[in-house]
Amino acid sequence: MTTDIVVKNVDVPMLREQRNAVLNVLDDIDDIKSFAPAFFCRLMTPRIERLEGLTNLLDSMLDNAEGFGD
Repeated sequence: MTTDIVVKNVDVPMLREQRNAVLNVLDDIDDIKSFAPAFFCRLMTPRIERLEGLTNLLDSMLDNAEGFGD
């Protein structure tokens, strides 16, 4: 299911900071994966994909807030 969502009074700079924080976590996980056991990597992959999806959503929200969206 998809729908349009309108969120009022969004603090755009804070949203960008939060998006950057998620990106930093993903970078940290990528660094950890280089020396983590294989089972850890298999365990983390679905979680990483969900965080990447969240980052894409935040990017889209930021684009719309800054006038670059659809």
